[in-house]
Amino acid sequence: MDTTLERRADNSVAPIATAVELAFSGGGTGPLATIAAADGRSLSMSWPGTLPTPSLDGPVATYAEVLPGVDLQITATVTGFSELLVVKNAEAAADTALTQLRFDLNTEGVSLRKAADGVTEAVADGAVLFSSPAPRMWDASGRKQATMATSVSTASIALTPDKALLDDPGVRYPIYIDPEWNGSRLAWAMVSSDGSYTGWNLSHRSEAGTYDGSVKRRSFYRMNTDRVVGKHVIKATFRIDETWSWSCSARPIEFWHTGAISQSTTWSKQPTMKRKLDELNVAKGFSSSCPSGPLAFEATAAVVDSAAKGQQDTTFGLIAGNESDTFGWKGFDQTSASLEIDYNSVPSRPAAMATVPGTPCVTGTSRPAVSTLTPTLRAKIYDPDKTGDGVRAEFDVNVYSGGAWTDLYVKNTSYVASADPVAHQVGLTGLTQGGVYAWRIRAYDGLDGGAWSPWCEFRVDTVVPADTPTVTSAAYPSDQPQLSGVGRPGSFTFTRASGDTDVVAFDYAVNDLSARRRVQAPSGTVSVLIAPPRDFVNAVYVWPIDAAGNAGPYATYTFDVSFVVDGPVSSWSMDEANTSPTAADAIGGRTLNATGVTFTGGRSVKAAQLNGTSSYLSSSGTVLDTGKAFTVAAWAQVTNDTHVNTIASQNGNRASGFQLYYNHGDQKWTFGRRPSDADGVQPVKAVSDAPARQNAWEHVVGVYDPDAKQLRLYVNGRLQATQPSFTTPWNATGDFQVGRMKIDGVLGNYFTGMIDEVRVWDRIVYPHEVADLVNRPVQHQVFWRFNEGAGTSAATSTSQSGRTATLYGGAGWTTDGHEGNALSIPSSGQYAAASSFMTRTDGSFSAAVWVRRSAFGTTNTALSQDGSRRSGFTLGFRGGKWSFDVPASDTDGAAFVSAAIDPAQWPTDADEWTLLVGVYDHPRAQLRLYLNNQKVAEVSGTSTWNATGATQIGRAKLTGASASPWLGELDDAHVYTGALSDEDVINLFFGF
Repeated sequence: MDTTLERRADNSVAPIATAVELAFSGGGTGPLATIAAADGRSLSMSWPGTLPTPSLDGPVATYAEVLPGVDLQITATVTGFSELLVVKNAEAAADTALTQLRFDLNTEGVSLRKAADGVTEAVADGAVLFSSPAPRMWDASGRKQATMATSVSTASIALTPDKALLDDPGVRYPIYIDPEWNGSRLAWAMVSSDGSYTGWNLSHRSEAGTYDGSVKRRSFYRMNTDRVVGKHVIKATFRIDETWSWSCSARPIEFWHTGAISQSTTWSKQPTMKRKLDELNVAKGFSSSCPSGPLAFEATAAVVDSAAKGQQDTTFGLIAGNESDTFGWKGFDQTSASLEIDYNSVPSRPAAMATVPGTPCVTGTSRPAVSTLTPTLRAKIYDPDKTGDGVRAEFDVNVYSGGAWTDLYVKNTSYVASADPVAHQVGLTGLTQGGVYAWRIRAYDGLDGGAWSPWCEFRVDTVVPADTPTVTSAAYPSDQPQLSGVGRPGSFTFTRASGDTDVVAFDYAVNDLSARRRVQAPSGTVSVLIAPPRDFVNAVYVWPIDAAGNAGPYATYTFDVSFVVDGPVSSWSMDEANTSPTAADAIGGRTLNATGVTFTGGRSVKAAQLNGTSSYLSSSGTVLDTGKAFTVAAWAQVTNDTHVNTIASQNGNRASGFQLYYNHGDQKWTFGRRPSDADGVQPVKAVSDAPARQNAWEHVVGVYDPDAKQLRLYVNGRLQATQPSFTTPWNATGDFQVGRMKIDGVLGNYFTGMIDEVRVWDRIVYPHEVADLVNRPVQHQVFWRFNEGAGTSAATSTSQSGRTATLYGGAGWTTDGHEGNALSIPSSGQYAAASSFMTRTDGSFSAAVWVRRSAFGTTNTALSQDGSRRSGFTLGFRGGKWSFDVPASDTDGAAFVSAAIDPAQWPTDADEWTLLVGVYDHPRAQLRLYLNNQKVAEVSGTSTWNATGATQIGRAKLTGASASPWLGELDDAHVYTGALSDEDVINLFFGF
């Protein structure tokens, strides 16, 4: 402990380290002193006036002249603080302000009471947290003393100084007025045989012996030992400074283990003297020949006793060896009292025991079986004293033989870091097939061994199941060809062979032998839901698994699924008249009734525009059975991110059976399902990897897969990483909703923005299907035919307006185009450009152009789209190859990803027109390059960024400047949103 005061940044003054939290005023009108327990309960005392900035001297803060001729001193002690008013002269003593001193109190978590002996106590839950002994006052001689009257309320404590002492002409100044507060755990008391002097936590020194041969004094010290309860106490030493002795002639002082002390301790109510622990023959503090100094007493036996009995405090007494000998009279600095304990925490009982392979620790008939003669025994060991190193494990292994357990061996590991897992691999010669074994573990830290763990048992089974299991399915019989069902779960039953009675589980996989899943089957048979992921032949592989985890030979069950894949059960294109009251279902006839909805230009043709407060579309009945597999997909554009925006849901009684929505909290797309149709139930959620894009079309798909018991979310064709387990499906039988959801029986969370192409399936939709949804239909953003033949602009033939390309730098025309006229760029610096971007490049897009070269440099660009520093894509010739390129970022020096082919592999004549097509397929993260009607290069694992600058014809941008000009002619340039398919490119080549 260190009671030295220091100033803090918050203008408070506080000791460096004490047993309780203390804070004193740095000056001003705040609390004078605050004492707080470790749990935050506290008491604050305030001086009735403004305090000056204190001077600090060790543990003492002095506030000068708080009243005329009166200083206020606060002294920090290990257990609390004393407040001393120093009345410096008779004029100050006569001040009427000393008639009564009132201190305001503020308490947190405690209440105040006054005990019969004058002690003021701050109490919480019946326990005294802080206490203030009856306040005293005395003069400089120490002979004139008085106890002050006190009155206590919930908000203040009032002290009434003894008027007779203040008015006494014989007093020696200064007069000291001393109220103090202490924490409850550490305390000291001094008793006197004549009853004239009884102290509790006084700032006066503690004493032992007799000063006149008649009156005897003893001092007792209560010390905190709760930190060593349950510990191995190695040694304990009580230390205190002897500051006064009768002479330099040594006399014995006895050190005792005593009973408890309290504010009521007196000579006639002394604590029990349990045992004498030590005795020192010393004399310190009389003169320079025997100056003040420390004493050290042996206290181990008492602390061992307290630790074993769970006692949080231990009390000691100092008693003169001869209480009739005045030469044995001694004084001590009670603030220096300390208890030094050398102890060791016994290592904790190990945790997290497991037999690997196997299960956590069990015994009896439920003991796990292991499939190896060398299993690993694993546990965590912990020593509270050692977080870095210094603890090892002791494994005790037994074998069950002849109806009894016998020791097999004991194994000690090397030392490891505390709280680290340790493992022991059983030796090859130790175990046998069919044997039953038990093991336990304890930790040892070099001094003490902890408690043993419970026993863990296992048996050895290295024999694999002999036969293949039986697989049957009424939903997908193996002898019926071309069944409809891609994505539609059906029941498959696995049954163990009659001879494999210990088979308790099955592994199974669909089409891919490496993608195994395990299902438990304690009875030897189990049914699972499996959805065929593809058409034509599907195969289910099933392995029998015994209790030890041994896998037997697998069975193969094949069945055929029709190439005609079931489409959605309902599809709403939203291509309605502007104020239509309904939205037609192109497939299932389930018309949606529109409320407050307008139909305007959408992602494809039109979309439903919703206002975020009252707009929605609703069916007149159930569309999906949400207790089974289903998929919901839509294009959505959020225009207000300040609230939850619901794309689609289906009503239950109190909640939606699912919710596909934008969550404004994390700004992400979410597919959620509540485990039950009840109020206050939180949803299980699949959440998008990245925030949704505002004011941009995004494709959002939610899939419930009952086979995998999983929710999946796709955004713009890509499966998102969060795929939570959902095991409690239920059927919401209410209306299908577009633009709102139901929570706690209330419909809300309306969508602000536009929703288009809403589709629902009563089956699982797979990644390749989702990719096609995103890429289809491809939107033809611009088509420049270059048939003008004159002028400086080229019009687009698509329906979008304002997308004319302008010719720059002398770019001109040729009549010898691929079809009609064409754009001619015979030299660098000539190009054409749109006034803005034609497509977003962070989703699927395609670019196509007919090219004819007159000359080639290393890099020549036919089509590109500007970013800030470089093109978001380039289509043309780069690095000596036909190439479709995207840079990793819009920064100088960023690496390219290229789908490219050497011209030697696709030779063309100088006067030959060639169709060049670049496709970025976002769902598949794929770049594709086509020459004429052939795919010639493909690169996967690609990501892109959105280039928001103008679309360029005949040049690119690099390091912020124009680069890689085309040299030759260009014709029929196209830009699409979406990924062209192989068939689309063929049609484009042949002009279909």
